[in-house]
Amino acid sequence: MQPTCNTPEFDDVVWLRDQVATAAMRCSSASSLRRTLAELRCGATPEEERLKTDVSSDVDAPVSAQEALASLRAMPAFWGLDIGGTLTKLAHLQIGGAFPVPQTFGQSGRYHSDLTFQLSLPDGSGPYAVRFISGLTARFEDVLCSLAEPVAAENSRVRRHPKQQSQPGDLSSQQVQEAEKHLPQQSRHANPGRCAAACGGGALRLSDLLLQALDVQVIQFKEMESLISGLALLCQHGPEDEVFTLAECGDQQIVAWPRPLFPCIVVNMGSGVSILRVDAGPGEHTFTRLGGTAIGGATFLGLAKLLTSARTFEEALELASKGDATKVGKLVSDIYGAKAARTLAFLQNFMLSNPPNFHRHQ
Repeated sequence: MQPTCNTPEFDDVVWLRDQVATAAMRCSSASSLRRTLAELRCGATPEEERLKTDVSSDVDAPVSAQEALASLRAMPAFWGLDIGGTLTKLAHLQIGGAFPVPQTFGQSGRYHSDLTFQLSLPDGSGPYAVRFISGLTARFEDVLCSLAEPVAAENSRVRRHPKQQSQPGDLSSQQVQEAEKHLPQQSRHANPGRCAAACGGGALRLSDLLLQALDVQVIQFKEMESLISGLALLCQHGPEDEVFTLAECGDQQIVAWPRPLFPCIVVNMGSGVSILRVDAGPGEHTFTRLGGTAIGGATFLGLAKLLTSARTFEEALELASKGDATKVGKLVSDIYGAKAARTLAFLQNFMLSNPPNFHRHQ
């Protein structure tokens, strides 16, 4: 039944149309806009709607990190993990079914739907959606422990009483039980022997815990080699809007991938920062670490927690967006002057040093 004029339903449709039009005009990513419009046009299957309703759509019942990871554990998929000092990042290529994770979950979990892209596998299958999730590493480890605890208890009980059937009371984590209620019976723990490629400092440290909690066997990769391989993969198979230039005013301009891609300089900004030179080699790429700094994302978040009310990276960014860096930083124009900066083709508003002018506000 279509809504008619002068009804609340019609007003809602008009409001929604205006909101979509406004969002479309502000969107700087053409491929992200196409993906979103395609999802709006095609909708979801009844099974997908059921999963979304059961797992992630109830705004009155926020999804915990335990529930989100327990849902992922039951889904057939390929996993890639980067377990860093501050953040854990998960690349998730799911084979069929609806994605069971909401935009936010737990204390720090985030599903970055704007980064999703389609990828076909070397065997010709696909395309499949590659999705990205992140969260604080400390919280990720806590959640793994809570998920592994009932599995270990159940394994111990089975060893003691192998002929007895499992009882819900034997599990020590009620959160895991609640999460798995939403999953089809045949899909629970349906992926024995599944592997996950993992890099970062936590890949070795948490490998046993990942196997016990998420039923995944960790295959360890070197972090910088994974970074370069991932860059080459995105260049060959990734979304069209992955590369952009940044104008002096801060606007992004989407550009094509440079050809050839190598040699190039790669700056990897995480808890710390590494600067690499990458060269094309026979069969594989080679890289040399040129330098780096221990001052990175962890420094920013730590200072934000000490000096402001922010407790998460997102809150810190929100506060920063309301400030004016030019009041505490030193710009190119402060040193050279606006006229000289234009003559030398320098960006006048480029920040040279931060925060040398802070003393002026004391």
